[in-house]
Amino acid sequence: MKGQIKAGHIGVNHFEFKVVGLIPITFVNISGLTSETTVVELPDRTQASGGEEMVGEFTAELPMHHTAEAVALDVWLQESRDPVTPTYKKPVTIISKDIHGEPKMTHALDGVFISKKETPELDMGNDGEMATVTYTFKYDSMVRIG
Repeated sequence: MKGQIKAGHIGVNHFEFKVVGLIPITFVNISGLTSETTVVELPDRTQASGGEEMVGEFTAELPMHHTAEAVALDVWLQESRDPVTPTYKKPVTIISKDIHGEPKMTHALDGVFISKKETPELDMGNDGEMATVTYTFKYDSMVRIG
């Protein structure tokens, strides 16, 4: 493989997660995101594009001790619950950077909101592993913008 892969690859640990109207959020893990098109089955049992983008879902883990970020996310989560605020869906930008820290790929997510928050299992027998809170997000669309 040497010589076939271009230098300056994108590291999966080099990313930024930006939410319009929120402080910077430092997630330690973000699951993969999908951009999938609806499919229709034709009378001859073949498939064709339905022409619509399907809504997506992803999860992200925040270190539990990042309290300012956790408060911002908890306030955002409450916006999507009764009474739902008109601004509960927010635009999000995810910037993937190369190993030198240069932005290489940017995705814009539209209509993002938090649908679930999950705290970690607590265990006195644990050796001190970092506790993280997992948030589940829903989004309407994903477009590459850079």
